[in-house]
Amino acid sequence: SVALKIPHYYRIVREPMDLTTIKHQLNFLWYQNAQECLADFRLIFENCFKFNVSNESVYKSGLRFQEFFNEKLKDMPEEETEIPCPAIPPLDECKFVYFLFY
Repeated sequence: SVALKIPHYYRIVREPMDLTTIKHQLNFLWYQNAQECLADFRLIFENCFKFNVSNESVYKSGLRFQEFFNEKLKDMPEEETEIPCPAIPPLDECKFVYFLFY
């Protein structure tokens, strides 16, 4: 918020979320199911519309992204299927990997 010169952001948006956080949570298998991930995407949209004014380009971009997202969701199966995935790495390993690449 400081770099973007919007220090008041956290007074308006109490539960921030961004695509990088979602990416990390997917990479580290932190979501228990698809609905948790989808909820975070919806939180991004809610925050965008809460913070920005409807005639601003950021708000309009958020609307376009939300429309694109909703179109892609139509292709998603209605019933979630569990697939085998690797074991969750130990927390120490996650911190190390995060430090190296981010």
